[in-house]
Amino acid sequence: LKIIFRLTTPGLTLDDRLVSILPEEVQVLLKEHNVSGTASIVTSEFIKEGTNPLQFRLILEPLKINHKWDRLPYPVILTKGRVEIEGLTIRFIDLGGIKNDAEFSINGWVKALKNKPPIVNISIAAKNLTIDEEVKNMFFTPLPEGVFSPNKEGLQKIWDMFKPGGVVDLEYTFQSAQQPR
Repeated sequence: LKIIFRLTTPGLTLDDRLVSILPEEVQVLLKEHNVSGTASIVTSEFIKEGTNPLQFRLILEPLKINHKWDRLPYPVILTKGRVEIEGLTIRFIDLGGIKNDAEFSINGWVKALKNKPPIVNISIAAKNLTIDEEVKNMFFTPLPEGVFSPNKEGLQKIWDMFKPGGVVDLEYTFQSAQQPR
C-alpha cells in the first residue's frame, strides 16, 4: 500500500502540530531556534509506502516567521523567500527578513543529526545594519561545537582595532568544520 498526501495552504500557523509530523532530529532543531509565526505551504508531500519510513518534502514561504536562536541572540522577522524541508535537510533560499531598519538575506542549508550538532552551511547578508551592543554580542556568542567560529580573542582584537559603528552592510557565513562528501 502506498499513500501520497499533498497539501497547499495560503497561511498556516507554525506550531507544535506542524512540527510534530517532521523527523525528531528536525523537530529538535526547529524548537532550538524558537521558530513561530505564519507561513504559506507551497508544496507538501507525505509518502508512506508499506513499512518504509515516512518520506516528505515541505516547502514554506514565510508570511511572518519569528526566529530567535539563543546561541545567536539577534531575533529577526522573516517575511520572504523559501524554506524547504526534505528528510533531515532544511534549505534556505533567498530567505529575507527585517529587524529595525536592517534587511537580511539567508541562503544555505542545515542537516539535522541525531544527538550531534547539525551540519551547517549558511550565509547571512545584512544591509543597513546598525552596529550596537546587540550586534556586537552576536559576534562574540560561541557557536555550537563543530560550527566554524572565529577565534574570540582574535575577533576582539580586530573589533577593537577598527571600532566598527554606525550603519554597515555585512556578510557572515557559518560553516561546519566537517562538511558532507
